[in-house]
Amino acid sequence: MRLVMYCVALAFLTVPTVQAQIICEPLRYFNETGQDLVYTEAMPSSWWAVRMSANWKADVDSAYISFGVARASTSGLTPDTLDLRILKDQLPQQVILDQLTVLIPPNLQGNVPDAYFVVEFRIDQPVARVHPTPADFWLSWRLRGPTGDQARIRLKTPAANPHRSVRLGTAGDTLMATLAVKAQLGLGRQDSVDLWAEARVCYPDGIPVELSAFSAAYADGNAELFWQTASEENNMGFYIERLASSSGTGLQLWQEIGFVPGHGTTTRQHEYRFTDTRPGDAVQASGRVRYRLRQVDFDGRYETSPTVEIHVPLRTGFALEQNYPNPAHLQRGSTTVAVQLEEADHITVALYDALGRRLRTIARGTYDAGRHFIDVPLDGLRAGTYYYRLTAGTEVRVRRMTVTE
Repeated sequence: MRLVMYCVALAFLTVPTVQAQIICEPLRYFNETGQDLVYTEAMPSSWWAVRMSANWKADVDSAYISFGVARASTSGLTPDTLDLRILKDQLPQQVILDQLTVLIPPNLQGNVPDAYFVVEFRIDQPVARVHPTPADFWLSWRLRGPTGDQARIRLKTPAANPHRSVRLGTAGDTLMATLAVKAQLGLGRQDSVDLWAEARVCYPDGIPVELSAFSAAYADGNAELFWQTASEENNMGFYIERLASSSGTGLQLWQEIGFVPGHGTTTRQHEYRFTDTRPGDAVQASGRVRYRLRQVDFDGRYETSPTVEIHVPLRTGFALEQNYPNPAHLQRGSTTVAVQLEEADHITVALYDALGRRLRTIARGTYDAGRHFIDVPLDGLRAGTYYYRLTAGTEVRVRRMTVTE
């Protein structure tokens, strides 16, 4: 089966001509319904960055950024410059895939001292290629100019995802844009901000599964998935897969959490829905949860869809979460538990057998506030029931773990 996907270009953008067999799409990163905000800082500004998610191996074709320049009276005819970079998704380490510098003429807008520009730039050969799937990358930029000039970064509020935009310090460190600009903009405790940026990517190898729509939204503790097909051929159905919480090993483990039957062969449009009632079981440290579809034909052939993600409010307080996967399989060699700390503390996580005998210490040390993933090795264990216990001062949490062959 092969699904049909439609790519709608934005009307206000100049879309370069591409070969018909190469699929391109714009990646828009701002909340269109939000209020415009402005953050001002002296030049040279820090590096700003927005994490973007392409569906597959992709070439970054162009980018669009909204910014302003406040010129000092002493700047004369000295131009300002805009530095742009496409970075690999390894922040705070900066791995540059491509970069260029754009000259900003001082009198581009006549006597208007502070105007916003949408910059379109084309990445020439060799293109900035991001890989593997999912092809995440960072669109990053900074402004430089004469002494006294000020950079004005345009934002919108509230953000759809406050964990997507960051500032990069001179030492390569990162700071969430939400934290960086709240004080300057006078925002409340619950407010968030998001940079206004866009990139256009092209998929040189195409998209294996093409959907007319695939989205996910978080509401009332559930993740609601929606997808739509324009036509189907020999479609048995869709397995819904969720990316398991990272254990820090770099392994991407997709868990099958449901199945929705297809409509066989049809030329009519069909809509599908699925509700994940426990997205918190797979939340990443950043608060995001990712999903994809595995479409299976009646003859067993399958294709995997692009990924979508939701943002789950991170848990607060002191908690010990259920191990994943559960039951734990001896052949996998390990399972993972998550620990949530309200403040930095010295903790101990230990493993016990069904009779309450302590078998081993899994983790011991001082951990920062937040969510931590801890690997539990299964070597030397047999199939059966075990318990793992978290201790921090007078606080204790215990959970049961099942181990199978």
